[in-house]
Amino acid sequence: PGNLPAVGSRITVRQEESRQSQTCEVTAGSGYLSQSEAARWFGLGPVAAGARLQITVRWPDGASSTKEAIAGARRVQIPQP
Repeated sequence: PGNLPAVGSRITVRQEESRQSQTCEVTAGSGYLSQSEAARWFGLGPVAAGARLQITVRWPDGASSTKEAIAGARRVQIPQP
């Protein structure tokens, strides 16, 4: 519980049918006295409504979590194990 915003995590969202994916790393900030938003936003372009997405989080301690979601989902939360 010392790293609740999961700084250092890598999140990958993949849509298998179109072979599109995006990856981002959670950071604490980008400058002096700055702070980054904890939520991460992804856009995979035109994918079919209801297409399945695979979301993988590689946590700072080396563990990983994978969850499926539906394209267009407004919010997906993945708790750290």
